[in-house]
Amino acid sequence: MYARAPDTIEAAIERIVQVAGGWDAAAAAVGVHVATLRRAANPMDSRELTAGAIVALDALWLRMTGQAPLIQAVLEARIRAASGRPAVPHRPAPPLCRIGELTREHAEAVTAYAAAAADGRIDPIEAQAVMREVGDLIEAATRLQRDVAVGRSQVPGTGSQETDVVRMRRPS
Repeated sequence: MYARAPDTIEAAIERIVQVAGGWDAAAAAVGVHVATLRRAANPMDSRELTAGAIVALDALWLRMTGQAPLIQAVLEARIRAASGRPAVPHRPAPPLCRIGELTREHAEAVTAYAAAAADGRIDPIEAQAVMREVGDLIEAATRLQRDVAVGRSQVPGTGSQETDVVRMRRPS
């Protein structure tokens, strides 16, 4: 249904509201006032929902889509970041794959920025899209950096039993 999970609780709430059929339907299903739900989805408002309302929103999402809870995913990512654990599990890959991934993410970030800045200003929704793409670029660079940091023992074709799955052959 959606290509990627939202980056913020506010974006998760907006997505759940959309699937629920609007603010009124979502607020009724969760048991909160519409204004309370709208304030919680506004990044400029410091008010937050109760834990019970957050659980109810994620349960509504799960019931309507069958997909993993959105707000829980955002909170888990925040907890991992606060604990110092990487948000993306690391699996070493061939260097050219990492370079290709980095190049693709760079192109997507540049494209998102160019589209957002085309009219000479970047509104908050466009800024979120650009920040998401830049975040993906940073994650790709971090994965490449981790691969380089572990050294040659993790590069396919060098004898590592864990990752030596694919061997590259030179044309004869």
